[in-house]
Amino acid sequence: MFLLDLNGSMTYRAFATLLYITTLFSTKSKDFSPARPDPPELRGVVNLTIDAGNGRSEQYEFTAISGLAFDSLGQIFVSDASTHDVRIFNALGGYLYKIGQKGAGPSDFLMPRNIAFSPSGQLWIDDGGNHRFCIYELGAPAGKFVKSVPFLSNRFALEHLHWDPMGNVVGVDLAPSRNPADPPRLVRSFLDKNGSVFGRDTAPPVAADSTESWVLRGKGSVATYSKPFGAMRLYAFGGYGLAAYATNTRYAVQVVDSKGKQLALIERKLTPVGLSAQDNDFVDMLLQRVAAQARQPPASLGLARPKVKPVVAAIRFDLDGRLWVEHSVPGGQVHRADIYSATGTWTATMTWPANVSLNNGAVKGNSGLGVQTDAEGVQRPVRLTWR
Repeated sequence: MFLLDLNGSMTYRAFATLLYITTLFSTKSKDFSPARPDPPELRGVVNLTIDAGNGRSEQYEFTAISGLAFDSLGQIFVSDASTHDVRIFNALGGYLYKIGQKGAGPSDFLMPRNIAFSPSGQLWIDDGGNHRFCIYELGAPAGKFVKSVPFLSNRFALEHLHWDPMGNVVGVDLAPSRNPADPPRLVRSFLDKNGSVFGRDTAPPVAADSTESWVLRGKGSVATYSKPFGAMRLYAFGGYGLAAYATNTRYAVQVVDSKGKQLALIERKLTPVGLSAQDNDFVDMLLQRVAAQARQPPASLGLARPKVKPVVAAIRFDLDGRLWVEHSVPGGQVHRADIYSATGTWTATMTWPANVSLNNGAVKGNSGLGVQTDAEGVQRPVRLTWR
């Protein structure tokens, strides 16, 4: 996003972006101690569930919800990677129409993922299986296909779609490290309206203590499995070229601009939480899976079970540019996240039901969309309000 002209000078567009971000982040570092007065706590309640009620209708059945969005009219957009479509519902949860079907044609999808509205109001759909973005204009009676924009790989949009202040789309990809033994690096690319890449930046390298794995060594082979509730690198990307990085074992979130310059460091002291019965069941399931692949009894694997969960579960930016730092909680308990303004000020703590995930959701103001999963594993889009 920070561009130089042929003489090495910063362009007006880059200067305007820099001025905007500098205004957002008035300080390089923020240290929030427990002694600081806590901000208000807002409780998220579900006020709309999209389902067919007691009836049965395929328009209301979801298997793999992969993206959620809403427009200024309150219409709700849901992408499902298993049915290869995007379904649109009114503000009351009534089905209106759908976009797409399985295929590779102009209005087809193959495992659509993230969906979002551009600053101009167009609906962008990450058509992952076809390696492209599909763009639609909305209006009665249904969405109108405008064009598709190819992207570089089938892993390109790992994060929610977002745009820089000039209206350029920003995507995140994985690129191999120079040393084959090192994990891939995150690369963020800035694309113009035609899909041409005009700028890239790379995330900081992963620290040695940022990942944990179970390692099984056999005769001439080594198998590695992600350790449940182990150390993990967290990242989030948002509008205006912002990015955030953390390791889940420490509540220390670094916010940087698109050149990697630190704009804020958000820190708190939290105590790791113990595992619930639900968490232990999850560990047992993974152990059984690893044992089946290794063709050995679980007890003979010698894999250490986790005793606590890391302090941070996830980090994300919402549609307002606020940073959410989600706490780890025992499985089955309500979710909890600290909300920070663009200046790094802790403005609120928000909670929401344990069976609702915001990972593929969308939040703006005190309203949001998430995915509710019941005991049978059935998914339903829900709308929440925080009060």
